[in-house]
Formats: sequence, C-alpha cells, structure tokens
Amino acid sequence: MANYDDLVKTVQTAIQEDPTITDPTRIMVSARKEGPIFRKRPVVQLDGTVSNVPEVDKIGDIAARKAPEARVENNLRPTKE
Repeated sequence: MANYDDLVKTVQTAIQEDPTITDPTRIMVSARKEGPIFRKRPVVQLDGTVSNVPEVDKIGDIAARKAPEARVENNLRPTKE
C-alpha cells in the first residue's frame, strides 16, 4: 500500500468490524515510514487501552494481517491482566 492514509483506514476498519473487540473506539491507529532513506518501510502503530492481554494480541494480529508489508508497533495497554 503506497498511501499511509489507506493503510490506517484498512487496519482501523478491520479492528472496528471485529465483533470480539470490546471497545474499538479506544484504539488509535497511525502509520509512518521508518528506516534508511532508500529502504523506508511502513510502520503501523497501535495506541490506546483495551480490556485484556488477549485483546492486545488479537488486535496486533489483525494489524499484521491487514498490513503484511508493515512492521506493527503494538503499544496497546490492557486495563486487566
């Protein structure tokens, strides 16, 4: 995906459409380039709070599946362990 806005929208939509995610409105998705000048690679960053650790992992998996060319930086924090 060349456009980072499209990348963010694709990942965010997949998270919002998953019925097992407790409150997808508390999750922020962003994207940026990272790496050496001629080898820039997309990074999808996930921020916010979720219900539990399994949900952190699940959302990270969704992002990785929807943006396979990107590195996923999962900064989600669970409210419960």
